[in-house]
Amino acid sequence: MNFSYLKPWLIVSSVLFLAFVFLGDRVLPEPLGPASAQTRVTLNNLFVGLIPRWERKTNPYGRTEEAIETEESGGKAPQP
Repeated sequence: MNFSYLKPWLIVSSVLFLAFVFLGDRVLPEPLGPASAQTRVTLNNLFVGLIPRWERKTNPYGRTEEAIETEESGGKAPQP
């Protein structure tokens, strides 16, 4: 089967969808403008949600802070 007839329709529909998402709330009238903005927010939340959150489990400066405290206390190890 040859689906080459679908390529122009796919391109046109993709361009129209992108225009709706990026420019719809500024150009389209009332019922479609807010829908465009909501679509943009939903897509943004979807793509941001795909990226995992990375949180540090330890303090990267902990060893340096301990060394400074040791030096300031006159060479004695800090009490926990």
